Amino acid sequence: MLRYRPVLTPSLLRSLMSVFLVRAYVGTALILPAVATAAAAQPAPVVSSYPTENREGLVASNPRIDILTQAIEQHPGNAALYNSRGWYSFLDGDYTQTVSDYNQVIALGIETIDPVYHTSVYYVRGLAYGELGDTELAIESLQIAEEMYRAQGDTASAQEVAAAIDKLGK
Repeated sequence: MLRYRPVLTPSLLRSLMSVFLVRAYVGTALILPAVATAAAAQPAPVVSSYPTENREGLVASNPRIDILTQAIEQHPGNAALYNSRGWYSFLDGDYTQTVSDYNQVIALGIETIDPVYHTSVYYVRGLAYGELGDTELAIESLQIAEEMYRAQGDTASAQEVAAAIDKLGK
């Protein structure tokens, strides 16, 4: 009798759930919905803010990024994984990784991720470029985000992005 062996373990899935990816996995049938349901019944691990220093003064890595990196190694064509790792890298201040991951999302096809995140890919990538000191690419990315917000009728967000562009241009 053949048994289904999920691509992701329940423990890895619980961690991914804490970074809003279950829909991406269940939606693309990489795991059985029953595995997702079983994992969802167990609480996700609580993760403190990162980076943090250990006793030796070394910066500890963010376990969410580590888990996403492992998942990307298994599924390098999944734009949702790069999108999530890009966000957590941004929060951790790793702007080079943020830009790399969001460039990968765009290269893989931004339309493959949840439409809610399309504009934020360009917006956060622009902020990351700005933090890296690459004003030209920051403005270019932010202008795309601003146009997308305006096309969506989100004037408030478009104005926020325009203000970020103005700050970079000065």
